[in-house]
Amino acid sequence: VLLCILSKDNDVFDIRDVRQTRFTLGNGNDTEVMRKFQFDFAKLMQDYQIDSVAIRERQPKGKFAGSAKGFKMETAIQLINNLDVRLFTTTE
Repeated sequence: VLLCILSKDNDVFDIRDVRQTRFTLGNGNDTEVMRKFQFDFAKLMQDYQIDSVAIRERQPKGKFAGSAKGFKMETAIQLINNLDVRLFTTTE
């Protein structure tokens, strides 16, 4: 996950400094690894009071297809309680 946190004030966007801008996933087949990823991501969102997450949707097939790990990370993020997560296509 490459992370960019934006805030908006008076129609001006500001890129916020955060302690972590990348999340990686080791063995995506290990339940504990997935839980740790989800917990760490949710904790960062909570610490910075993030209420909405946008994920750029990737193609399931073809030249620009996403990896299985990438789809697992997206799903783990989508399942975080009290976090508004939206998927956007590249054209949106």
